[in-house]
Amino acid sequence: WVASAAITRSFEERDARRTAALIEQVRREFARRGEEISRRVERIANSEDLQHIAAAAGEPGGDTAQYVSDAQGIAREQALDFLEIVAPDGSIISSAQWFARFGYKETWVAEVMDWKAEPAFLKKEELQDRTTALGLEAVRTVPTPAGPLYVVGGQRLDTQAAVDSMPRGEGMELCIVRDNNIAGDCARDRRPALSRLAEDAARGNREVTKLIAADRSFTAIPLLGRDNALLAVLLVGNSRADLLSLKSFIRGTSLAVGCGGILLGMALSWWAASRVTRPLQSLTASVRRVAGGDWDVRAPVRSRDEVGQLAKDFNTMTHQLVEQKQRIIQ
Repeated sequence: WVASAAITRSFEERDARRTAALIEQVRREFARRGEEISRRVERIANSEDLQHIAAAAGEPGGDTAQYVSDAQGIAREQALDFLEIVAPDGSIISSAQWFARFGYKETWVAEVMDWKAEPAFLKKEELQDRTTALGLEAVRTVPTPAGPLYVVGGQRLDTQAAVDSMPRGEGMELCIVRDNNIAGDCARDRRPALSRLAEDAARGNREVTKLIAADRSFTAIPLLGRDNALLAVLLVGNSRADLLSLKSFIRGTSLAVGCGGILLGMALSWWAASRVTRPLQSLTASVRRVAGGDWDVRAPVRSRDEVGQLAKDFNTMTHQLVEQKQRIIQ
């Protein structure tokens, strides 16, 4: 029990270190992807196409309707899932993920003055089919006489391919939970329990670790957006198969050693008892023969312990009895 408890604690500490290392890897991967997305958005902002759109958006009464479908082609060229071109007044000129959103307002882009100094961030995007998606996005600006033209671009994170491309260690699972939808390599039979774990993490807005199955533990990490709003939960699973195998080996070994110890103890007890009982049985037989009149009997002396001393004393006593008998006869 002590060995199993110590090993369990050791494995839990190892899993905690592995989880922390994986989370750090995921953060670095987010940062790397964010830098790449920022570079792609920067290229779009510096492209000739955006200069034309900026020129039209910067003129009073400029016609930007002709550019309503440009975002889709530009997004494909830069391998972006999301791309919106937003006028200085916050109205959408062109949207790759939702074509019909032109003219809608995106006022949040005007909240930051220097978008070039801002890193990529997590954002929930509304899609054309009225669903939402989790994206890693960046914003860059193009100066115009009327104010900055905003270029908002990013990639999805809540797809199977996006999660599969994230780093992970051996025996580890990774998935993202958003709106009760799970993307990643988490087993389907564990998904109801994982959804509840994600809800616990979201409710307290903190990391939560829980044993989901006998051979698997999961840590839920909330993913926050720019305004610290909860957007999704990252689940990191660790395999406990090595721990269970080792504990099973310890139990089997302990059982074998325990049984062997019991058998050895029984053998030693029998040997120790026989060293005492056999001389006593022999001495008892000698006493009976003396009581029957055979005074010439002698008890065998096989040891130097108390039993051996008792046999010597018995032999001395019978010798004295014989001598006394002879004197009486004489």
